[in-house]
Amino acid sequence: MTRWDAGAVLDAVERHGVTIMVGTVENYLELMDRPDIAGRDLSSLRMPMAVSFVRKLTPEVRHAWARVAGPGSVLREAAYGMTETHTFDATPYGFDAGDRDLLAEPVFCGVPVPGTDVAVVRSGTLEPLPIGEAGEIVVRSPSVMTGYWNNPAATAGQLRHGWLRTGTTAASTRTGACTTSAGTRT
Repeated sequence: MTRWDAGAVLDAVERHGVTIMVGTVENYLELMDRPDIAGRDLSSLRMPMAVSFVRKLTPEVRHAWARVAGPGSVLREAAYGMTETHTFDATPYGFDAGDRDLLAEPVFCGVPVPGTDVAVVRSGTLEPLPIGEAGEIVVRSPSVMTGYWNNPAATAGQLRHGWLRTGTTAASTRTGACTTSAGTRT
């Protein structure tokens, strides 16, 4: 599909038995607002993932999705990440019971995906901070970019010894997860 079309998405889910879908929160709201949604079979869609670009995924949206798609289709935030890292550095999967992932304050990012190291460090350094202390998220993985195109100064400012400085303010938790104050930068 070259452009978003809610009707075509529903057709594809039914026709092909789609199991995984990534869309913005607005995409899921549009699907739920379709007059034909009650007659659609979304039972194959086991891993719907939302991306909160403009509108944040809330428990209300998650529960509304479960009413139209069925209880086995839990709408979750897709991931924490950046373009420079492949956009999937930490996942909130497994933390949806009681909407823990959506109700956490500050915002819950999840736990690092396999092969990705995420640390919270003192801003401007690579000095790890104690659990619960706010600092900057740094990411290291094979998928971290090697540099900005034709911009060595920007590259030098973001990459340090294989770690990408994200500029995102966060704290680590005892479970190995990160929480961040949405939109805050170091």
